[in-house]
Amino acid sequence: MSELLPRAVNVNRTEGTLSVVWPDGTATTVPLMKLRQVCPCATCAESRGENPHPGLLEAPPAAKPRSRGLPMLGDVRKFQISGMHHVGRYALGVTWADNHQSIYSWTFLAEMKAAPPSST
Repeated sequence: MSELLPRAVNVNRTEGTLSVVWPDGTATTVPLMKLRQVCPCATCAESRGENPHPGLLEAPPAAKPRSRGLPMLGDVRKFQISGMHHVGRYALGVTWADNHQSIYSWTFLAEMKAAPPSST
């Protein structure tokens, strides 16, 4: 199997998308909001209710103190990319404007091209 390395990676800040151009000329274009929502890091997986470490014993969730403040509706910086870099030859590292770090493997991004659009 040949190595899955893109020809180009571009961020369109006006449209809020990330595009990856593959060796065969096809492209994967993903809205930045969706890209952040599917961040594969353990912290984000856990916040989505996924177990980032399947097979390990799970401790009961800690009781969370109730906030008396109003819930924050969202931070637009969460969906803005402030930097990108290669992670070896296998992935794209993304730094978000809120300083969160994500690593998306080229395989993960290529699979997003094949996935049907979500209804959300």
